[in-house]
Amino acid sequence: MYLVQALHWLHDVMSNDAEKAPVRKTVRRMLADKEAGPALLDDLKGGLSAMPIWMQDILRGPLSDATAGGRV
Repeated sequence: MYLVQALHWLHDVMSNDAEKAPVRKTVRRMLADKEAGPALLDDLKGGLSAMPIWMQDILRGPLSDATAGGRV
């Protein structure tokens, strides 16, 4: 999955929450996409427990927002 790989590459440059905010915003936008969003949401939710904790921390908010927004 390209998103997980991109997060892995960005990990070294995201040292604080201010640097993670644009990444979370981009993930939210990707999850809101009418075509690719539902499949991405399902993939991320299904594999979340296998991801490193730092990656889970970045994705939890956007995944929660997408799920609360009716994308279950």
